[in-house]
Amino acid sequence: YVVIQCPESGKQRAVNYLRKYKLIKNLYHLFLKIFKTTKMIELSSSMKEDDSIDLIFSMGHLYKGNKPYVVDIIDNTYCLSGYNYDIFINILDKIEKSILDKNCRKVICANESSLKSMKKYFSKEVLKKTILIRPAIKTHNFKNKRDKNKIRILFMGSINNPKDFETKGGLNAIETFEKISQKYINLELVVRSKVPEEIRSRIESNSKINLIEGEISFEEVINLYAGSDILLCPAHTYVGLMALLESMSFKLPIVALDTYAARDYIKNGYNGFLIRKSNKIKGYYNESYPTNIRTKEFLSEIKNVDDKVIDKLVEKVNILIKNKRLRIKMGENGRKMIDSKFSIEARNKKLKKIFDEAIK
Repeated sequence: YVVIQCPESGKQRAVNYLRKYKLIKNLYHLFLKIFKTTKMIELSSSMKEDDSIDLIFSMGHLYKGNKPYVVDIIDNTYCLSGYNYDIFINILDKIEKSILDKNCRKVICANESSLKSMKKYFSKEVLKKTILIRPAIKTHNFKNKRDKNKIRILFMGSINNPKDFETKGGLNAIETFEKISQKYINLELVVRSKVPEEIRSRIESNSKINLIEGEISFEEVINLYAGSDILLCPAHTYVGLMALLESMSFKLPIVALDTYAARDYIKNGYNGFLIRKSNKIKGYYNESYPTNIRTKEFLSEIKNVDDKVIDKLVEKVNILIKNKRLRIKMGENGRKMIDSKFSIEARNKKLKKIFDEAIK
């Protein structure tokens, strides 16, 4: 049989291109706000059916054709409505009807948080079709390249979009490092991310911060992880999933905020530390979270860094800096989780079973 992962169609590429223009983007969001429909998304992501296809594997879209399909909820349930909470609530009955259709064979949830959301919104009949299959990552046999005379803290942001620097907790990371680096001479922060222009001078003026923005080779990425001691991931949602898994694979302890889905990957005190999120950021407690993380309101809130959160981040990073044995232990625990919960072998075995059953 042939399994097709729905590609980016020509229509979708055209839509994505047009969205780059502010006026068109604003009109598009105004249209969605008024009509609360996924028609535009469905039109842009439609694809031609091929008789040779036995099964469709759809990433975050409910397939509308006549072939059997499996839908993968990549991060949270709201992907089924184009990550728009209002539309999701408005078409909830339609989503349920689509999932209950005989062509929809399974709904895959990538984490416990999305599975919890499915249980909140959908019937027991839908849940019978729903299964948890965690993401997986290839592990590497690597040589430890850590500097014995220096502690390197790693922050991984977006290498494409400087706006994601803030949603991935870049401001929290800078504030935390600036505060803790006053106590230590042998400390370095590596920022692997595109950064907004307004914060570039602040980073470049600090000799202890190494900014890496451009393209680097796969080998350089390996060396970056292998040469780091701690991953600092104070993100406002788990948009840094691969950074979490890669760091665990390279035996890095993690210090992160306890935001959406973070605890599905980080066990507090075992492979890292989870810091309670700020109660000053109202967007965390909005029903639309985490679909609201790129709204003006949310971005405005997270620019005002909460000192209490920074103090807690500093406290936990400081524990790891001073305690090498704990760093090693937490790193080893993270690698154990990769080898058990997030292994490619375990994921592929589950996927094969689903695909085999779907085409019977």
